[in-house]
Amino acid sequence: MGTVLSWFKAGGPWLYIIGALGLLLFVLLFERGCEALSPYWKSSRRKQAWNDQLNTVYRDWKRGDALEDLLTREKKRLTAGTTFIAGLVQVLIMLGLLGTVSGLMSAYQAQTGGMEGGIDKALLTTQYALVLAIPGMFFHRLWSRRSDLLYDRGRQLVNEFLLETES
Repeated sequence: MGTVLSWFKAGGPWLYIIGALGLLLFVLLFERGCEALSPYWKSSRRKQAWNDQLNTVYRDWKRGDALEDLLTREKKRLTAGTTFIAGLVQVLIMLGLLGTVSGLMSAYQAQTGGMEGGIDKALLTTQYALVLAIPGMFFHRLWSRRSDLLYDRGRQLVNEFLLETES
């Protein structure tokens, strides 16, 4: 723990902000990942849950309208927070660059001790921000693809329901 704190101190004030945002990013990614792997998304459970909602909440609607509404709600639930995650990844990258600039500026302004202290701080903040941002970008893209796949499966389920209704 002591080495982590000394590493943060060496990185300067921007590293604390980057660390807090990185923690927030991975909490959000974990939450979205749990949602993607939820047993609710098994076809039989989803179909039963939608059937239950159609028979209770939507019983006065036309079946097609109710299914479209359910599908829209599911799409919103699937994509909730993904725009924020993408924005957070971009902010991390920018803060890493800001740390680089501030570290380089302090290196050039240093009167004693040479330049290596400021350059070290600059490179440390950039490295840390990129270490957080790259997996964040990867998992954001992975979740976006997964939510599109689940939405397509929901669309197929709506079509199945409509075919069952017609026959």
